Amino acid sequence: MPDRSDKGKIQSKEQDSALRLLDESKTLFVTEQKEALTRAMFDLLAYRLEQNVEHATKLENYFHALHGSAATLGFMALAKSGADYEAYVHRVKKNSSLLDGVFSGLLMGLAEIHKDLERLRQPPLADEKPAGNLDEPIDSEKRDSLNHDEQGIDPNVQSSIPRKKVLLVEDTDFMSHIVLGKLQVMNLAVTSAKDGEEGVRKGQLERPDLMIVDLMLPKMDGFEVCRQIRANPKTKDVKIMIMSARKSKDDVLRCYSLGIDDYIVKPFTLDDLEQRIKRLL
Repeated sequence: MPDRSDKGKIQSKEQDSALRLLDESKTLFVTEQKEALTRAMFDLLAYRLEQNVEHATKLENYFHALHGSAATLGFMALAKSGADYEAYVHRVKKNSSLLDGVFSGLLMGLAEIHKDLERLRQPPLADEKPAGNLDEPIDSEKRDSLNHDEQGIDPNVQSSIPRKKVLLVEDTDFMSHIVLGKLQVMNLAVTSAKDGEEGVRKGQLERPDLMIVDLMLPKMDGFEVCRQIRANPKTKDVKIMIMSARKSKDDVLRCYSLGIDDYIVKPFTLDDLEQRIKRLL
């Protein structure tokens, strides 16, 4: 049985791993949001020129994703901007035309978000602890898998215990990185899918013990993922947790009517995520 000093070392390694995981996730977040911001700018211009509500919906989705993602990492100014502009676009897209004032307002909003992202890329002050180089790319293998030995998990113990299987269906790299890292620290066998169709395919092939599913996914949304997983006799008993920034009563009730087992709203703490997973598994 490990003594107190051994337990202390393991806890220290786990804390270091959690901090490293958070720093890496922040790096991925900034990179992803810079790319998403460029796409949002094009959607705004297309909406102004074409008056197509599809472009407005893409803008609304962008601000929605920014809100949940930024809040998860503690970037509350960005989170508030995302929430405010999501509500704003939701209101104005019901109009038959986009007024110049609305266009200018959204343009200024995107410019402010750009400034906030640039500030996050700046190096910390001399008396602050560095939070990782936001210009340094993260290795793809490091993004998908963390080394268990570095996190204080005994590989001999790990190999002797059958591990529960979890499939994460999430399209953003930073969110996948931080959640998969947490699941691996919990000694779970993890795989991931980047869109709804891949999630259904992997779910039916691998039949995991738990699927964690975002609602806003490419190719197939989370509602349809849940419906297809529950409709297939091979996967009808798989546990499903929805992980989404959408928190309206209608969305939550719709998910539970499709047979989900839990619904966690972004932003959430990793400790809360861990406790909910333990209850399901």
